[in-house]
Amino acid sequence: MKEEAENLPVSFKQTVQLIERYVIQEIELETQKKQLYYHTVSHALAVKRRANIIFNTIHSQLEPQLNPLLLQRTQGLINIAAIAHDMVQEFVDNPDNTSPRKRERGVSEKATIIKLTQYIQNLNQKLAQTNYSPAIGISDRELTILKEAIEATICHSGLFEYSLYQLDLYHKQDLSLVAKILALADLGTLGMDGIEAYIQEGILIFLEDNLDITNFLNTFNHQEIPENIKSRILQATCFMVNFAKERNARFEREIDTFNPQIKTILREELFKNLNRGNIESINDLVPTRQNISLQELLLFISDWNHLSS
Repeated sequence: MKEEAENLPVSFKQTVQLIERYVIQEIELETQKKQLYYHTVSHALAVKRRANIIFNTIHSQLEPQLNPLLLQRTQGLINIAAIAHDMVQEFVDNPDNTSPRKRERGVSEKATIIKLTQYIQNLNQKLAQTNYSPAIGISDRELTILKEAIEATICHSGLFEYSLYQLDLYHKQDLSLVAKILALADLGTLGMDGIEAYIQEGILIFLEDNLDITNFLNTFNHQEIPENIKSRILQATCFMVNFAKERNARFEREIDTFNPQIKTILREELFKNLNRGNIESINDLVPTRQNISLQELLLFISDWNHLSS
């Protein structure tokens, strides 16, 4: 017990760091086990980075509502939620990997919430047994905020074909600050990081969901061409273009519950890459013509995958 107590956190900051280390280890195991290309530690860290940029930029507008201690704990919850939101990836059975992998809506998020909650509750129990201050741990209310934030990243079919959006940003008017920031950061690659990062991310999603094509691209001796390879790549490229349009079209509604000052910051400083010009550039860069050759599509995938590696 003494050795275990020495490894326990002695501050809320250390608790957040401990949880983050645990989650990163779990993501690394998940990446290896399930051959992930997009839902990796790199994605988790990117979402955490974007979420912190949002929080640090707008927090001066929140100070009248949140005291310094609450601001610190809010940022800690943002960090945990951002790192953990895709910790578990559950796919529908696809034994021979000859078609795109699919996920049932909300299943991965639910599994993530269960796993994260169990870890935090076990940690809280250990802290209680050693008579540590409850403030070092994660409260039940904060666990509820983490659950709500991860649920807010669940995506539904969007306005455009092959596109997605986060429903909770529209139908939960009392959504917590942590949940709103996480949702914006999770789908914020184009708006915050720009066109190249957005296209590279799209390629990684395609590689993760189409393992037979990924293995085909990684094999020098291309003997057996995967089934429907051209239509599947075109579906992915159309998704990239349509999803960019979706992000641009929905942004104003997704930030509607923030005050006018914060909306201006989000629009003009943080998500300034969401504009008509960049959408047109993506449309030009990403091939979607139905009469395009398979060779051109494979070259597009290979070139952008090389840039992202």
